[in-house]
Amino acid sequence: MDQRQEAALFEYTLVPEGMHMRVTTRTASHFGDKDLIVGGDPSSVVAEGVLHRLR
Repeated sequence: MDQRQEAALFEYTLVPEGMHMRVTTRTASHFGDKDLIVGGDPSSVVAEGVLHRLR
């Protein structure tokens, strides 16, 4: 049985310009036995930047 797991980590830090945000994803595929994990990047950054306040 094939299974795929995906997780996202959202990190926020307050900075003088606003709020710094970083989104990191992790993907893993399991084939048959859960002891065998293949594929995926354990630290793939999807987005990173500073969010500014709208006026």
